[in-house]
Order: sequence, then structure tokens, then C-alpha cells
Amino acid sequence: MFRAATVSLAAIAVSLAIASPGHSAVTFGDGLGVPNAAIVPYSCGRHCTLATTTSPEHLPQFRAPIAGTILRWRIEAGSDSTTQKLSLRVLAPKDNGRFAGAGTSASTPLPAGAGTFSFATRLPVRAGDFIGVNSQGGALDAMAVEEESISVFAPPPIDFGAAVLGVHQNFALLVNADIAKPPTSSALPGCRTSGDLLVRVTVDSDPSVAPSALHVRIDGGTWKVVRLHGRSGTARIALRSGRHTLSYWGQDSLGQRESHHHRIRATVAGHRVCV
Repeated sequence: MFRAATVSLAAIAVSLAIASPGHSAVTFGDGLGVPNAAIVPYSCGRHCTLATTTSPEHLPQFRAPIAGTILRWRIEAGSDSTTQKLSLRVLAPKDNGRFAGAGTSASTPLPAGAGTFSFATRLPVRAGDFIGVNSQGGALDAMAVEEESISVFAPPPIDFGAAVLGVHQNFALLVNADIAKPPTSSALPGCRTSGDLLVRVTVDSDPSVAPSALHVRIDGGTWKVVRLHGRSGTARIALRSGRHTLSYWGQDSLGQRESHHHRIRATVAGHRVCV
């Protein structure tokens, strides 16, 4: 049941932008920390998954704007919140308002007391997915708003299906998550006399993510993994004299693979390489 903790009303604050240094590039969900908000502790009274899924006007703000990997997630807890273990769940929307379970993070204790708490994870997410919190029956904070609603689902490992305990109108769960973008790669254009073709792998700005490898295929041969040099993630590819066709894609330290496979042509004459 809901128990009102304050009486002032505030609009929900949502972050969906380039984050500050030290954070992943994209944050989605509730902005947290809204002053004078109407906060209520909510519990489904049993082991369940809670998610903000219904929002006629603001629905896109509660869905992952890009595909990637969730690096960390946060939840706001008030003094009435019950100490318990929580985990983050990814909800993939299906037809007819149903959902499928797309991933669950490791379970982690919610510290006692009030505050905004952050938890590290490595959880793949696709564009358009929702996030929910798996609760073992304790209370979590929600905020009274006009547009959003909380849906209640069965806990893991049961698939989501339809909401098992209904939808609670005019409340939003206080949770958000950071997404690391997949890597990109590009060959340095122009001509060089080093004798090597240079390809740079660029990853998300979060300091916990680094370039890992470049996958390369030369003239239709087998795919090979090329080691990268430095934080800039530059691969040096040695080529014989002549004209070559190369395909390549990058990978980061999270295991994320670049979805686009590049295809370029290079000409080598002695130590001169031109793209």
C-alpha cells in the first residue's frame, strides 16, 4: 500500500543527455533528488519486480534511448525504506502491452537510511527497453506525478508476461541508470609513410570503459584480432604492396561490439599507405 510521506507536489525530473565527466554518456529514468517532491514508500508486499512503464506523455523518457551496456544504476530511498536486497531488471516490451525479461543484475543490499544509492553492474540493454527493480518485499520510494504509473511483475526467473499485481496510477519509481555506448572505429584518412594502416577505436567517455580490440579482414580472408595501442585505441595494420580491401569493426572492454562493419580500400607502394 502507499503511505504519504510529504504533501508537496513536484513534477518528475528526467535526465536524458550527455552526462558530466566521470559518468556514462547517457542516463535515463528518473532524475532523483527532486526537492519538495511528494515521496511515498511503496511495497507490493511480496517478492516482485516494480517498473515505471506507463506514461502517456513522458513514456520515451523512461525507455533506454540507445543500445549499450548499463554500467551503474541508482535508487532513491527514504527513511521509511526497508533494508533489503535489490537487483536491476531490463524489461523488453512486446506486443499487446506485455514484456519479456531481458536481463537481471546481481542482487545487492540496499543500505539502511535515506539517500541516493548507486550500484555497479554490467547489463546489456536495447533501445526502447525499460528498467525495473526486483524487490524482495521491502518498501521502495516512489514519487507522486500526474503522468506515470508503476507496473508490478513477477520476480525472476519468471518471465514478465502481463503485470501480475496491476498498475498503480500517478506514481513513478525513483530509479535511473547509466548506459555506455557501443564502440565505433574509423581508419585515419590520407597517406602515411609508416608502412601501416591506422584504425582508431573510440569508446564511451566513461573512465571504466576502454578500447579492447579491432577485428579485421583483409581481401576477403579470415577475421583477425589486432592489438590496440594506448587509450586512443589505435591499431596498426601491416599491408603488402598493392591494392587491398579491408573490413573492420571495434570492440571495447565491456565486450560490446560495433554493429557497423566498415569496408575501405587501401593502396600500398613501398612504405606509403593511402586510404
